[in-house]
Amino acid sequence: MRERINMRRVIPILCIAVSTFLLSGLFCYMQSLYPDEIICVAFIDIIFLSLAVFELEYDRKRRYISNNSKTTFGKVAIGYMACCVIAYVFWFQQSYCKPVIVFSFILYAVGNEVLAFFMGIYLVVLLGMIQTGDFNELVLYILLLLLGVVIARAMENTKLKYSLFVNTFCVSAILPNLFYYFANKEINNNIIFYSLINGAIAVVFAFITCKFIIPASKAECENCTYDIISEDYIQVKELKAYSKFEYEHALRVSDIAYRCAKAAGLDMNLCAAAGFYYRIGKWEGEPHVEKGILKAEELCFPEKVIQIISEYYGEEEKPSTPESALVHIVDALVIKLEKMKEDVGLSQWNREMIIYQTLNEFSSSGIYDNSGLGMNQFLVIREYLTKEEMLR
Repeated sequence: MRERINMRRVIPILCIAVSTFLLSGLFCYMQSLYPDEIICVAFIDIIFLSLAVFELEYDRKRRYISNNSKTTFGKVAIGYMACCVIAYVFWFQQSYCKPVIVFSFILYAVGNEVLAFFMGIYLVVLLGMIQTGDFNELVLYILLLLLGVVIARAMENTKLKYSLFVNTFCVSAILPNLFYYFANKEINNNIIFYSLINGAIAVVFAFITCKFIIPASKAECENCTYDIISEDYIQVKELKAYSKFEYEHALRVSDIAYRCAKAAGLDMNLCAAAGFYYRIGKWEGEPHVEKGILKAEELCFPEKVIQIISEYYGEEEKPSTPESALVHIVDALVIKLEKMKEDVGLSQWNREMIIYQTLNEFSSSGIYDNSGLGMNQFLVIREYLTKEEMLR
């Protein structure tokens, strides 16, 4: 199925483009560049943006951003725009003492090492080319970016964080003095003073990145899986307005799947989200599976949720994960019990018998053969469902 243009990715790209042109235009104005020089800068912006879009899409499809090929570029855009604001502040700082290493920390936290180095280089080239044109200063900043990416990548290991803070300070405080001396053959007290201050600033950014930004960024898929079933989420509100029955059914399946997944040792948030949206294709119309997938992709649902939606009742593909099998079990069982209760009513004994019989029929049909659902997990799920209060 061909992937469609998604505005949840297009809008962040537009934000990146606008930020780029605004920053470079502001620098050109502040430096009073001639029209021909401004045109050159504009072409550099266009080349950078074309490569940035390519890299973002390439990394997304390889799951190098948030480990999810259906992710948005929102957090990357926010990180890049924050770096553009910081780059503007750097314009007013002492030469050789701009703590550009913070670009690496921020951009790595919201993207990956390639994006951090690529976007960071553009920002320091913009600063160096328009403001000073000093080759040694530009090399210094590129080296700081590279070292910053190495440090940021190592920050994922929390045991190394204190040694990384020391390295961040040393790199940020010592390298500017070495490069300045190499370029001017003299020691400058201002460079020493500002480089020490900027070393401290870099450590603060490293701490914030390590403590808050990286953990929050890495949990994007998990947070998204939780967020898309919250009452405030727009699709939940639309379903509630569209059909009270479908909303209550989705909520019931989601709740049962969550608790059942907990009992069976499966991914609870994934089962809850996929259980809620398992019938999304039904809400969209024929063909159910295809339209369900397209809607889920349009909303940038986590890839694992979309996979379960694509395996709806095994119409096109059989469940390929234990979570997919569980969601199918719960949804099908809820539908069957609801219908029988509506028609004839169910006693406690009949309900348990129907659950056992239905799940055994599912198992013997072979629909779960490729799901990886173990026999022990199946038995735990079956026993749990016979005791589930929401199925009474």
